[in-house]
Amino acid sequence: MPEVPELLTLRHNLLTHFKNRKITHFEIKWDKKLKSPKQDIVSAVNGATLTGIERSGKTLELHFNNDQKLGFHLMQTGRPYLRPSDNEIKWPVWEMFFENGMGFGIQDPTLQTSLALNPITPNVPDVLTESLTVEYLKAIFRKSREQLIKPLLTNPRYIRGLGNAYIDEILWQIKVSPASIASLIPEEKIHELHGAIEAVLTNAEMEIRKITGPDALMIEKRDFMNVHNSKRTKDPNGDEILKGEIGKAKTYWTKSQVLYEHKHQIFGKTL
Repeated sequence: MPEVPELLTLRHNLLTHFKNRKITHFEIKWDKKLKSPKQDIVSAVNGATLTGIERSGKTLELHFNNDQKLGFHLMQTGRPYLRPSDNEIKWPVWEMFFENGMGFGIQDPTLQTSLALNPITPNVPDVLTESLTVEYLKAIFRKSREQLIKPLLTNPRYIRGLGNAYIDEILWQIKVSPASIASLIPEEKIHELHGAIEAVLTNAEMEIRKITGPDALMIEKRDFMNVHNSKRTKDPNGDEILKGEIGKAKTYWTKSQVLYEHKHQIFGKTL
């Protein structure tokens, strides 16, 4: 699934191609995942000028000069493409063309990509914004009781924008096991976590931009990752990369990451 670094790369490239351009044609080819009636969406943006794009969680919002917004979420398998293109486009969901003769669309083999007119922003802190503070992280960790840290951080009810792959990188960076109980994480590690979130995502965006280059909108390739990387068997420190499932998500970590868990005494032994 495209995560924040991929979405920020897509945002940058879409603005480079289409900012301040007027839409000449907008066609929705699959309407089962629309959050508003198809005709309302088309009427709202046809002929409008794209003035900006903002990321909200894992949604990109297209902003137009008539105060309308379109939010789209690529879900697991949605991917963008440029028009015109010599490549055959399979499973197109929608396409948008501009006055410069170019356009872009979304293809999705599972047809799960969603599209909403004037989406409402949830009142939940978003990564890479001032709303995600150390104090907020402390509060949700304290309330989480027995919840593991990885499922907690990837739950959009608590934080918007953090996904599976980059959480593994962030937790590796601060040497905390993804199977740790969130409420047992020391305060100093929460401070480290807060800084690592911005550092890892910002660095990843730079890497994704390099990989994507000027002739594409977004390429999802993560060879630069330190642990969440199927091509690596060891991390940069030489530690073996372990793989498993945590919270039903494919997870990568090393033994160098500290596991914060309850310790129990049975017959004088700590288990």
